Amino acid sequence: MTYAGLPSIAFVALVLATGVYQGLRNERWHASTDVDDAVSRLEKVPMTVGSWKGEPQKLEVGDLTHLGIKGHVLNRYRNVMTGDVLSALIVCGRPGPISVHTPDICYGTAGYTAASDIREKTVPIDGGRNLSVWAQSFKRPAAQTASQIEVNWVWMAGNNWVAAENSRLAFAGFPALYKLYVVRDLPALESSQKNDPSVSFLRVFLPALEKVLAPAQSP
Repeated sequence: MTYAGLPSIAFVALVLATGVYQGLRNERWHASTDVDDAVSRLEKVPMTVGSWKGEPQKLEVGDLTHLGIKGHVLNRYRNVMTGDVLSALIVCGRPGPISVHTPDICYGTAGYTAASDIREKTVPIDGGRNLSVWAQSFKRPAAQTASQIEVNWVWMAGNNWVAAENSRLAFAGFPALYKLYVVRDLPALESSQKNDPSVSFLRVFLPALEKVLAPAQSP
């Protein structure tokens, strides 16, 4: 099974590499009601946002708790108007293991090679707000195809999504952290960001997630 053309092994490498480094470094993660509460909110991740319709997918990697990933959701979304398809993976846990590693490290372990530098992508949200995500393109392993994928990623620890430059430092004081990966096939020719389906998806998906993942405010 593929997720927007992305083999499941690539997502496996992504989450394993993200967790193992921090696990070997700290060798401890303690239970937290804050983390449990954050994980429970993943059940509210919407399957329909705008013209995007989702289907749940399985991440076949077994128990991830020892890697610091306390919960995750993997969905495949299709735009019913354009036919565009992409995948969204959300992981949740303590900031230590969730904040580390950019995809160039993780995808390299699955045979992918970077096809671009890491770049910041602007996502305009209704109401005049702009959010930023990080993005990087990768060539698939030669044994598969010569095509490319693009990985977009961003974190959320409080009430909104942040493309932090130093994620370990930026989220160190928070009890729980989400990280979102959005992956799509990358056409050989793409004239502008206006034709980027990940922007179309993220502009409705990010604010929808903020509503369901933000911690409840005390009265």
